[in-house]
Amino acid sequence: MVAAIFVFSIMWAKMITDKEKGRLFKLAMRDDLTGLHTRRYFHTHLIQAITHATIQQEPLSIIMMDIDF
Repeated sequence: MVAAIFVFSIMWAKMITDKEKGRLFKLAMRDDLTGLHTRRYFHTHLIQAITHATIQQEPLSIIMMDIDF
């Protein structure tokens, strides 16, 4: 009985962990205050864009702006 409860507890903790992992991933990709994508999102998608452009032998242009108020 104790072993079954222990296994159930581990399974429940894993379910919560997977759910939390998705939530934390979403939080890490967007700024909570502005709702804009973060540098981490940009970096992830930049690598994908560079890979795609290299494979397709297409040019890739990047425009970056730093806007401060």
